[in-house]
Amino acid sequence: YPGVHHERFLLMMPEYLLVFDILSGTDGKKHACDWLYHNHGKGAEFRGAGEAGDLKSMAGGEYVQDVKTGRVNEKISGRFFMDTMSVFISGDEQPGTMITTGNGPLGSVEERVHMVLIGREGSEVIFLNAIEPVLDSLSPGGPSIESTAWSKDETGATLLTVKRKTGLDT
Repeated sequence: YPGVHHERFLLMMPEYLLVFDILSGTDGKKHACDWLYHNHGKGAEFRGAGEAGDLKSMAGGEYVQDVKTGRVNEKISGRFFMDTMSVFISGDEQPGTMITTGNGPLGSVEERVHMVLIGREGSEVIFLNAIEPVLDSLSPGGPSIESTAWSKDETGATLLTVKRKTGLDT
């Protein structure tokens, strides 16, 4: 996008996919940045997305239906429901994050998929999200991921951390 530099790091683990995005304004200005994920299935449910809303101000937003939105000051937590499994999204905690769910067109306006839009603002915007598919029959307790976080060490290197019920991945 004009005025924004985008870096992405993907890490595929046996249990999840980790997606780390850094979006930096090249013009020194504050930008609104969105992280979008969509999935076939029966629905999407995310903590914080509870108020009716719309996306008509966004290009193509008029085609998105059943919009729910809200702000969170805690970790991102939600899931996409499917027949025999769920796909969980666990994201880093940043104050004022906008969460929006809905369903929109994929190949055509008749072929619809559920989506989550995670929105943040700043001259540098960071997203750290884990995508974790879980078979309902194998894990009735839900996802193994409890939280994701990032930090910088004393040398300036970025450290990514995924806290799971069974341990810590760094």
